[in-house]
Amino acid sequence: MFYQSVVVGVPFYGVVCWGSSTAKDSSRLEKLIRKAGSLVGMKLDTLVTVAEKRTLKKLMVTDGAANMGACARELRLKHVICIAHTLNLVVKKALDQTPELSDIRAKSRKIVGYFRSSTPAKERLSVVQEQLKKPQLKLIQKVETRWNSTYNMLQRLFEQREPVGAALASLTTDIPPVSSEEFGIISECLVVLAPFNNATTELSQEKRVSGSKVIPLLTMLDHCLNEKNGKITIHLVFSGSEAEDAIEREFE
Repeated sequence: MFYQSVVVGVPFYGVVCWGSSTAKDSSRLEKLIRKAGSLVGMKLDTLVTVAEKRTLKKLMVTDGAANMGACARELRLKHVICIAHTLNLVVKKALDQTPELSDIRAKSRKIVGYFRSSTPAKERLSVVQEQLKKPQLKLIQKVETRWNSTYNMLQRLFEQREPVGAALASLTTDIPPVSSEEFGIISECLVVLAPFNNATTELSQEKRVSGSKVIPLLTMLDHCLNEKNGKITIHLVFSGSEAEDAIEREFE
């Protein structure tokens, strides 16, 4: 009986870890299920049937809003809060509560907005990029609903700091440039935020199931923050296990 229960549990494990994987992986799992059925002397449910019985019809993944939780309870579904959304909230709060970054983020948004909306500014930046032999890349504007758009904006601005500074100095505008000291803060901020950006990207994939990645990714984030603690001057609200505690509070 124990042996049978272990074998029968294999399809469910497969659904959790690889249910949204490629057709090739699904085909391999189906073969595994048929092989397991022949070993225990009983016909096992197919991958699709297992998914429908044990996950798809019983699970509801949403953000942490109270109305979403109430909806799940009303429908008698298990409610799971999206970890990618939770990471978004945690990092967004950390950015909003870090005084050193407030003016820098506002200044960066103005600079990016100027180069994206002004045709002469775009053309001048392109010319300077070519003169300095830098990649001719456009600046990236922040989107309020996605924290990692702030990361992408600051990263691109940092990479293009020389052509952006030179282009801005040659244009008629009252927008102040980002100072070298402020770029130093941006550099440290990017070091702290890079693991969170990688985790958000990994958890936001549509072709792979992300449930089995949550614990390893949170462990990775905790390790990265502890490793960088004391090596940088900027304090992005949390350090070490504080990030994990913040995530746990979002789930409460």
